[in-house]
Amino acid sequence: MIRLVALEVGGDTEPWETIGLPVDEPTIGIPIPPRRSRIADVEVRFAGGEPGLQGWVFAHPAHEGDPLVVDVAGIRTTIVGADPEHASNGNTTSPLAGAAAVGLDHVVVRTSDPEGFRDAVGRVLGLELRRVRPVGNGWEQWFYKPDNTVIEVVTSPDLPRGPATLWGMVASVDDLDAIATRLGDDVVSAPKAAVQPGRSISTVRQSVGLGVAFALMTPHQR
Repeated sequence: MIRLVALEVGGDTEPWETIGLPVDEPTIGIPIPPRRSRIADVEVRFAGGEPGLQGWVFAHPAHEGDPLVVDVAGIRTTIVGADPEHASNGNTTSPLAGAAAVGLDHVVVRTSDPEGFRDAVGRVLGLELRRVRPVGNGWEQWFYKPDNTVIEVVTSPDLPRGPATLWGMVASVDDLDAIATRLGDDVVSAPKAAVQPGRSISTVRQSVGLGVAFALMTPHQR
């Protein structure tokens, strides 16, 4: 199965620590990879530079050898093998604001060319389009399903022409009300009903400075 194993994030780590996401501490005097955190079983790699989602990393069972960096409709995509180094080691939860992230619910891509994204993600990753959902005024959501998350592609003729962009992400958490209370109204919006029946959502405010659209949701209802 194809798994999302990491997201590469630009900007400072401090805003992420403000929302209660633990970030590893650099070792003084020793060269290290980018600082890291985790949302459930997906690693977050802080790459510096401009804020925003800069790329993603997928584990592909057919890939062998060194990581391969390719372009998927304009998104920097790294493909690694499905080896223990890129596995979650069975731990699929991570701390977040005194509670737990239990999954990366979905990653949001924006593009004016959904057909081009469909062709690219199918050619490079072997992912198939699962569903198209019209949301009004020419806007649509196109959905793809890696093993451990969902890719939600938001598209509209009103979007500027150009490459696709990684725009945002949503984490599933075990106690949304407690997180919202702990972080406060200056950091997150009050939980409200989500589009998915039986679920609630809270959005991190832009003023926090993540540089990424980020929201928290209650887990899937089975």
